Amino acid sequence: TAAVANSKITANLDNLEGGLDALMQVIVCPKEIGWKEQARKVVVLVTDGFMHLAGDGLLAGIAQRNDKKCHLNQAGEYTGSLEYDYPSLEEIYRELLRRKINVIFAVTQDRVSNYRELSALMKEISYVDVLSEDSSNILELIKKSYESLIKRTQFADNSPDYIQLEYYTDCAGQFPSLRKRNYCNNVSLGKEIEFFVDVTLKEYPIDKNYVSKKIL
Repeated sequence: TAAVANSKITANLDNLEGGLDALMQVIVCPKEIGWKEQARKVVVLVTDGFMHLAGDGLLAGIAQRNDKKCHLNQAGEYTGSLEYDYPSLEEIYRELLRRKINVIFAVTQDRVSNYRELSALMKEISYVDVLSEDSSNILELIKKSYESLIKRTQFADNSPDYIQLEYYTDCAGQFPSLRKRNYCNNVSLGKEIEFFVDVTLKEYPIDKNYVSKKIL
């Protein structure tokens, strides 16, 4: 509460916000933010407006692509706003997946449809709900969102194009037989879910070398 009350408030000339810049810095600055290695990581983004997307930096003559690196100074301020373009949704999505971070969008009623469309692009790691005008429901919103996020389990991988991974599961009896899917919903805490993975080598690597990849 004290950190929020002491936050420095700024404004800009247009109606769009730099939420993706902020989100990227929260993701890629674990030391500065204070993320614990084994903690479940959840970011709450509270807003009443939509965000600038990759390419909008050209409006200010900024053409350099976002480098997905930490640029926070000792005061916690972002120092790359005049040097790097806004990150793309794909870049945000990939970094969230890689670092196992979930994001909750708490937005006003007039922005819900915008953020639900955005969340649909990364539905396994994001959640959207309506923030009341006086923000009085923020704690209940976070509680409901968190419960929804932890009820879903999902595999993701970064395998190269020449390796195909297919996942199968019955989601601990939710289905009568195995289904081709890499996720399960409505998973209760402590429930064990079995996934079976088919690995197919579609072609040999061009350089005949293979570097091990991760399944998350």
